[in-house]
Amino acid sequence: MAMGQDSSSSITEARLRRALRTVASAIDCHGDVYWPIFETLKSELDARKARQAQLAEFKKPAQNKSKSIPLKKPELTTSSNAVRRN
Repeated sequence: MAMGQDSSSSITEARLRRALRTVASAIDCHGDVYWPIFETLKSELDARKARQAQLAEFKKPAQNKSKSIPLKKPELTTSSNAVRRN
């Protein structure tokens, strides 16, 4: 959603698809003058699908949790490992 727009005015995927069909018809009737609009709508639809796919990838549960490696806390250095000052 662009800055300055509230969620009530968001464009749905269904509206984008309808707009693409409308612009495709306009291109058939009136030529390529409407092609930039078609490309803009198609790019937005593709970007939304890509974002949804990326989110879905990380929302699904891990396949095998036993293979996950637990993180270890860093060990504190001892005085023998510390830098000595003269």
